[in-house]
Amino acid sequence: MIIVLFFLAIIFLLVLIAVSLYNRLVRLRNNREQAFADVDVQLKQRHDLIPQLVDSVKGYMGHERGVLTDITEARSMQ
Repeated sequence: MIIVLFFLAIIFLLVLIAVSLYNRLVRLRNNREQAFADVDVQLKQRHDLIPQLVDSVKGYMGHERGVLTDITEARSMQ
């Protein structure tokens, strides 16, 4: 009787270990998928910000062109 209980306890422990291992693997898979989803979101946000950056650079370029024109005109008048 004790031997049967011992084997049942060992089988129960092995089942617990297997369930725990399976749950850990599922959790790791979900973490990996979440990490890839986070990277996708960040890349999409960067992609969406590129037109704003281009517009900002164009605006600054116009400002710099105006400043350079003013400086060269002022220098040529002297």
